[in-house]
Amino acid sequence: MSVFDRIDSVFNNQDFLMSAAVTNKFDSDRLYSILTITLNYFLATRDTSTSFSVEEIESSYKKLNERCLTCDTLENIVTNGFLTHSFNAVERKLVERYGFDYMQKISPEKREELEKIYADLRILEHELGKSKFLTYREKDNGRSIAEQEVFLTFPGSKTIYYAKNAPERFYLGPVGRFSFSDFPMMVGESQKDYLMRILKYRIEYHTYNVDQDELCLLAEKVVEYYIKEGSCISFVGISEIIENPIYTVQYGMGGDDSLKKFCKAMLEGRYMAEHVFTHQKNDRYEAMDVGNLVTLARYIPQDLSFVNFPDVYSLKQQYLNSIGLDKGVPVSYDNCLRIVSMDDYPDDIKKYYS
Repeated sequence: MSVFDRIDSVFNNQDFLMSAAVTNKFDSDRLYSILTITLNYFLATRDTSTSFSVEEIESSYKKLNERCLTCDTLENIVTNGFLTHSFNAVERKLVERYGFDYMQKISPEKREELEKIYADLRILEHELGKSKFLTYREKDNGRSIAEQEVFLTFPGSKTIYYAKNAPERFYLGPVGRFSFSDFPMMVGESQKDYLMRILKYRIEYHTYNVDQDELCLLAEKVVEYYIKEGSCISFVGISEIIENPIYTVQYGMGGDDSLKKFCKAMLEGRYMAEHVFTHQKNDRYEAMDVGNLVTLARYIPQDLSFVNFPDVYSLKQQYLNSIGLDKGVPVSYDNCLRIVSMDDYPDDIKKYYS
């Protein structure tokens, strides 16, 4: 069993996930924290043990972090470490077969099918806002970032954040990153119905001079495509791309350099580094944000490892079923607590719970 198979088996073990998420409620923040710890622990140790509980991983990770990082440890991170890219698993088979520049290699019929989905997504982005998703390399990439650019990060909490929102262009763009906290889910509701309620609301109240019925039909096609599968995390060996151009993403601005420069900055202590991941200090931001990197798809090797990300929406519905709430009862998306009354919600949101 490889370390990636081990991570995949833990990430998709229902008992482990429920143990991580359920305290006296469904705690999404704790779940994502445990997934981050799990990812970092197994990548740091390459442990392929077959039995681990949440408590054992937390304890082992704590002991691991009590050790001092030496230059040799950091050198090992650079030599044997990984960057990650999270994406929607509906396209995993294409990536496995062709690499991330698959659009240039697939059949004309398949390319036409995907280009239609991407075109519909761009329409939703245009109408509902896409300020976060600028094209950072317009000279090399005049068409779509989905085709030519791959966003990367060092393993850690950002990996989990991007995986739970993959594809980001859909979940953080048209759906809206704060919509889940605004919109209660309902017991027994399908993920498609939940997403469509959010999108119909956003289309009704946040678009102007557009055929809203037509936009809703377009949104439904995009939703149906992206919920066929969950998301997955790909792992790119640092040593395989260390000489390649890579660009920073910092508040909508881009700069270019090679990955070697960022790794050198790690070794010089310019970033806080813990085993296989890096993060900036909370009170400072530097021009080189090693948590948000971007390169062109053709620079990513085709031979990659993958881990499936858990279906957290289904997990929440399983939890709600286990505590015996009736179908149709509204609950908070983040913690699955029952909402006794919708009176405190704005009228335009209540409209979608009638």
